[in-house]
Amino acid sequence: MPDMRHGIDTYRLLPERARLRYEGVKSMVCVISEKDVIVRKPHQCFGCLQSIQKGDPANRQVCTDSGEIYSLYMHTYCDSVMYEMLSIYGMDNEELLIEGCVTEYLREIEFDGSPLEYVLREC
Repeated sequence: MPDMRHGIDTYRLLPERARLRYEGVKSMVCVISEKDVIVRKPHQCFGCLQSIQKGDPANRQVCTDSGEIYSLYMHTYCDSVMYEMLSIYGMDNEELLIEGCVTEYLREIEFDGSPLEYVLREC
């Protein structure tokens, strides 16, 4: 279905990924960069949905999906739990990677504690 603005078929001008989103086809997230940082302002952790305070260490991923670019922040210990979870269920199992996935995983394995407590239990 053409999207005519100013007499131009703007749909035709969209990049392939944006066209797929426009048509309702599920797209794939691509991680552009990942690094450990000290946050300069508060963020919400993607893994546990708790706050990451200014000055705390965190893992930052810059991602793109359907032509949009965004950053995800995670506590370093939530990042560790997420990679453990992926090693169990398979690294290509992207359906697991939803907001709050670390909290959900700990609930599934019946661990009564925070992600930090889960990581520290191994020490």
